[in-house]
Amino acid sequence: MLRFVLILVYWTLTMQSYSQKPEVVNLKCEYSINPLGVEEEQPFLSWEIRSTAKNVSQSAYRIMIADDSLLLEKGEANVWDSKKVSKKEGFVFLDIGKKLETSKKYFWKLMVWDNRNILPSFSKIASWQMGLLNTKDWKGARWIAFQILPDKDIHVPHEHGNGNKTWGKRSNILPLVRKQFKIFQPVKRATAFVSGLGHFEMSINGRKWVIIF
Repeated sequence: MLRFVLILVYWTLTMQSYSQKPEVVNLKCEYSINPLGVEEEQPFLSWEIRSTAKNVSQSAYRIMIADDSLLLEKGEANVWDSKKVSKKEGFVFLDIGKKLETSKKYFWKLMVWDNRNILPSFSKIASWQMGLLNTKDWKGARWIAFQILPDKDIHVPHEHGNGNKTWGKRSNILPLVRKQFKIFQPVKRATAFVSGLGHFEMSINGRKWVIIF
């Protein structure tokens, strides 16, 4: 009777251990969660697995990428599907055999097999958006400046307080740039690419927007 109980307990614990599917979490692209402005043509993807069971490690993974999150929800990957890849490490330098499009947003999800060969469900959908990869992608944009000063007249702000009269007149006027445009169709998503962190504030229809980088 005791032997039967021990076997039953061992079987129960074993089945519980195998029924605990690992969870795929912390999906990152270039060390960030859902980043914008990714400039790497082959981004670095990483993830973690979480399990309540002991001694669980990754044995393989599958990555699916689409340009629309709804496709991934349907199980479709119109950009890339790695299929099952045997690998113990939870990271990969993405190489899908074609160039990623500038400024395009990509969605991805992940499935991981563990060392018990238990197939978990897919992770939640994550994303990243490509930046402007080449100079031509800026479409002729130029730096905005109040005026071009010779080097001898350039001073570090706040370093000299109110300044010295011998330095001559200095302007503290900052340019206010406006651009009006009309949108004739509903906007699903829009991205403003601005270079000059800490030197600008962006507003749309009078509302200041928080810059994400």
